[in-house]
Amino acid sequence: MHVNIHCSTAVSPPLASYAAILTFGRHEKLLADCYHIPISEEVLLMSGVASALESLKRPCNVFVSTLCCALQEEFRTAALDLRERMEKLMKVHRILYIHVEQDTVG
Repeated sequence: MHVNIHCSTAVSPPLASYAAILTFGRHEKLLADCYHIPISEEVLLMSGVASALESLKRPCNVFVSTLCCALQEEFRTAALDLRERMEKLMKVHRILYIHVEQDTVG
């Protein structure tokens, strides 16, 4: 099974939120969360990706696209609980990270 996950963030202190869109064929699922604590955009993005991966019910081939070009490297230096979540998920799913450029308007 092949799943696409696109994750994005919005930070406007004191609020920080993420949205993750999962697509499988013609099916879509939106996951989102908001935090009322100071949190870096990278950690917020990783939390969104982890939540999206955790919502999958069976092992999948997953393409994760984000605006963060070093997301896979960020997982290695993340807080222990987030790193442990991702290590567990990487044993279940085959994950490929794709950096997408931000759209620019004229």
